[in-house]
Amino acid sequence: DMLVQAKTLTPSQREAMVQLVVVSVFRYSAALVPWTTAELEGVSNEWRRAYRGVWNLPRGADSSLICLGRRDGGRGCPTAQSIWISETASLIGQCMRVPGLVARLMIENLQRTCLERGCLTLYQLQRMLRLGPRPRNWVEVLASRLDDLGLDITGEFWRPPGPAAVLIAEVVWVQAWKKQSTGDRDQSGSCVEGECLRAIGALAEGGVWYAAQLYLGEGRWKSQRDVGIRDLTLQGYSEVLKWMRSYPEQGRLEQERQLMPGPRQLTLWEAPARPSDAEQILDQPGGAQLQRSSRQVAHDDRQARRLHRHPWQHQPCLPKPVEFDVTSDFPEEVQAPEGWALLRRNGQLVICSPEGTTSHLEAAQAHMLEQSNQHMAQEAFLVELMRSCAAQRDQDNTRAVHWSRHLLAAVARATGARGLIGCSAVTRHPHFWWFSSPDAGDVALGSVEEWPREGCVLLLDAYPWEQHDALLRKAFGHADLVWVIRLAEPRAECQRDTQLLKSLRARLYARLPRASLIGHVSACWSEAKYDATPSLHPAEIWRLGRDSI
Repeated sequence: DMLVQAKTLTPSQREAMVQLVVVSVFRYSAALVPWTTAELEGVSNEWRRAYRGVWNLPRGADSSLICLGRRDGGRGCPTAQSIWISETASLIGQCMRVPGLVARLMIENLQRTCLERGCLTLYQLQRMLRLGPRPRNWVEVLASRLDDLGLDITGEFWRPPGPAAVLIAEVVWVQAWKKQSTGDRDQSGSCVEGECLRAIGALAEGGVWYAAQLYLGEGRWKSQRDVGIRDLTLQGYSEVLKWMRSYPEQGRLEQERQLMPGPRQLTLWEAPARPSDAEQILDQPGGAQLQRSSRQVAHDDRQARRLHRHPWQHQPCLPKPVEFDVTSDFPEEVQAPEGWALLRRNGQLVICSPEGTTSHLEAAQAHMLEQSNQHMAQEAFLVELMRSCAAQRDQDNTRAVHWSRHLLAAVARATGARGLIGCSAVTRHPHFWWFSSPDAGDVALGSVEEWPREGCVLLLDAYPWEQHDALLRKAFGHADLVWVIRLAEPRAECQRDTQLLKSLRARLYARLPRASLIGHVSACWSEAKYDATPSLHPAEIWRLGRDSI
C-alpha cells in the first residue's frame, strides 16, 4: 500500500520496488518453508493485486495482462509457485555442489524419499506420484509440481544399484497407469489402494525392491511371513501380490530370480565419488555444466569441514587403545550348503532355503545351537533351525511371554537351577545346562522330553492354559525343586493356577515389580481388556516340589 501511494515514483519504478522488496523477501526463504498450494496461490494473488495498484488499475481489472510475459507485451508478474520450484531446486544444487557432509545428507534425504515409494531414481518417483498419493514431504511436493509443469527430473545424483531388474513399483505403475489412462478406475480417482502404496514403500525400506525377490517360480509368491518385514501389513501385501499375478511377463521374473544376489538389497546406496574437474556435478537449465577447478574443490572441502566441526572433533582426542568396531554393520556371507544362503549382519543371521523361504534369528543364538549340535549335518541343522523359527513365530502370533534374559540369569544364580522348561531352541538361555521346549520338534536340537532329576525353572506362560494343571502336578512330583515363574494377571485362568499352586503347598518365593520386567510381553493384560486394576507386582516366582513341603 505504501508503494501504491508513493506518487513521486513512476509506475515502472514502483513495479521494480515490488520485485526488489516483496518478491525477493519471499524468494529468500521460499525453499525452507513448506508452502501449500493454496498458500502459494494466495501469495500470487497478493502480488497481482500489488501490480494492479502500482499501475493504478482497479482491483477488479483482469490480471491476464499482468501475468503475461514481457516478451508478449505483459508485465511478467511472477507466480509464487514458480519461484518456490526454482528456489527449492536451487537449494538442492547448492547442497550438492560442495562434496562433504551437507551433500551426503542431501543425497540420503533424496534416496530415502525414493525408497518410501519403492523407487530408485527421482524420475521414477515422479511417475509413482501420478497414481494419486498425497505428497508427504518437500521432495515429493517438488517432484509433483515439476511433473504438473511437464518437467522431468532426468539428472542422476547417484548411480542406481544393480541388477537392472523389474521393480515392484514398476509392475504396479505400468498396469495401474494403463487402467487410469483408459478410464478404468474406482470412484476415488485411482485404481491403486493406499495400502498397496504403503506396502511397496515398506518392502523397499526392508531391502525388497524387485519383483523377482518375491517370485518363487511357477506362479508361486512368498508369503508375508517369509518376507519378514515388520511394517508390512497383510492387506497391503495382498494388494501387491494381486498386481504381481496379473503381470504379463512372468518368464522375465523367472530369469531375474536366478540372477538376484541375495534376499535383501542395501536400503541406501553410495553416491558417486567426488567429481573430477571435468565431470558434471549438476545439470543446470539450458544444458550448462558446472565445472570446478581442483584448487577450488579442495578449498571448499576444507571450508566445509571447518564449518561443520562438532565439539568432540576439536576436544582432546580419545586414548589410542579405544577402537570402534563397525564390521557388524556390513553384510557377511557365511559358508552354506549348495542351494542355501546365509547372511550375517547387525548381529542377525538370515537363512534362505533352496525353496526361497527365509528366517532370521540372533547370530549368537544360532552359533550356540550349532556348537551344541555338532553331530548334525549342516543342511539338516538348518532345516531344523528354520522349523523352530517358524514355530516360534506362530507362538508369538498367539500368546508369548519373552522374559528378560537378565532376569532369568539372576534366577539361575539365586536358585542354582540347571534346567529351563518352557523355552524353544531359538530362545534357549545359555545360563542353563538343559532345556525343555513346548515344541516337540525341538528334540532334534537338544530339547529333553523327560526332565532330569535336577532343579529347574518352569516358565508357565509358555504353555497353553489347558496344560497348566498337568505341568504343575508334574512339577510337584519332580525329584528336585521347581521354580515357577508366571504372570499374575487378573483373569480367571490365572486365579485357577494360583489355587492349584496353593493346593500343592507351593510357597511364594518372590514378587517381581513392573520395573523388573524388561522383556517384551505379547498379549499381556491391560486395564481396558480385563476391567481391573493391574497389580503392582505383575509377576511371581513360586517354589514347588516335594522338598518344599
